Amino acid sequence: MTAKESLVRVEWLENEAKRAEERAELLRADIERITVSYDSVHVQGGQASREALIIRLDDAESKARDARTMATIYRDQALELINLLDDKRWRDILKLRYIGLIKDWDDIAKELSFSRRHAIRLHGQALYHFSLIMPPEWRQ
Repeated sequence: MTAKESLVRVEWLENEAKRAEERAELLRADIERITVSYDSVHVQGGQASREALIIRLDDAESKARDARTMATIYRDQALELINLLDDKRWRDILKLRYIGLIKDWDDIAKELSFSRRHAIRLHGQALYHFSLIMPPEWRQ
């Protein structure tokens, strides 16, 4: 895996965690809706359906916690590595692009008071130097 792919993985893991949390929230809402309807009308087989949803919710919440933990650990490791870079400009660009998740080069350039072209050039340098300090397991 390249340095860029490794850093893009931070965003991917964050998105996976958000999706897992959203799935758990939808199941929670379904359970609440079913609970309200069961309170007003007895439905045959309803208790089993509710219990099945609760089991699915427990599983979804567990997956969401695991995904959030993995995303947090990976993001923190990436941030530690970025902070090892010598040049503050490299650190700033990588943090904005991959940790702060500002995707637009114009916004990054404006934030750092660079031209767009210079920001992209520094990004390339930062990725190169980041690749030199990446742990071996990130290269796979």
